[in-house]
Formats: sequence, C-alpha cells, structure tokens
Amino acid sequence: MIKLDKESVSSDISNIRTKNKDLLTKNSEVNMSKTNLITFKEYVEMFEKYQTAISNYETIVDQDVTAMETTVEEIVSNDQDIANQINHS
Repeated sequence: MIKLDKESVSSDISNIRTKNKDLLTKNSEVNMSKTNLITFKEYVEMFEKYQTAISNYETIVDQDVTAMETTVEEIVSNDQDIANQINHS
C-alpha cells in the first residue's frame, strides 16, 4: 500500500523544480576575445561545455519533475475512481 499526501508530495516536487531553475548560472559569459593564450581559450571551451552540461541537466530534471507531477495526478485520480466504485457498489 502506498500512502500519498498529495499536498506534501506536490510541494516537494515544486521545490525540486524551483531549485533546478536556480542551478544554471544566469547571464554568465566568458569574453576573452582579446587574448590568444591557449590556457584562456581552453578555459572558454571548458566553461561553454559546463554551461551546456548544466542546461542538459536542467532539461532532464524538468522532464523528471513533469513525470512526477503526472504520476501524482494519476494516483489521486485512480484513488478517486476506486473510491467512487466502492461507494456505488
């Protein structure tokens, strides 16, 4: 048996979504166009890869959160259907 406190679970899911949105470093950029030093160019490449990885992670978490929300709604709906069937038996 699974006991689901919809409000609590929904709040936790919302929290995950909010924290995920705060993860990406907003408005960050590296501008080293006036240098040709290899070390700095490598840093720019590393930073861009980091931003891409964080963005990909955000996308994955968003998909997971959406799936969790859908699961909660389906469980609640299923429970209501079962309760209605019992009441009408």
